[in-house]
Amino acid sequence: MAQKIPSKVSLYQAIYLCLLAIFKPARLIELENEDSTRLNEAENDKAHRAMKVHYAFKTSFLLIAGFSILGVILGFVLKCLFGTPQQITVSILQITGAGLLLWGTLFVRGFEIQSFSCVTLSERVNQWLYRALCCAGTTFIISSLAW
Repeated sequence: MAQKIPSKVSLYQAIYLCLLAIFKPARLIELENEDSTRLNEAENDKAHRAMKVHYAFKTSFLLIAGFSILGVILGFVLKCLFGTPQQITVSILQITGAGLLLWGTLFVRGFEIQSFSCVTLSERVNQWLYRALCCAGTTFIISSLAW
């Protein structure tokens, strides 16, 4: 099966689709069926796989760097507002962050939803949820360290 170009989705649409996956999967199924029809009619993706790996590596680095910076800023703001935290507060933030990272890692669905092209809505929602959990976990841990 040829690779397809995924349909464009804004940040707000991605959040909406993730919420549908969690709370109203039947609606997501309807939207995915519509999207699958568009994908089947789309032209093949001409980008080389090596460039996709390069893009994914760069994007993931920027994403984690950005959320690490957010965590540092959040930690400094919390320190300015509330002073030095008690050890229990730091522990709770670190446990929450580690829990989110583990949840994201264990959440990832693999072959049972995977298509050859990896561009279906359910695959992309799965990836967005995974990334959101990892980013949130990273932010919690970094902010606890900066606080």
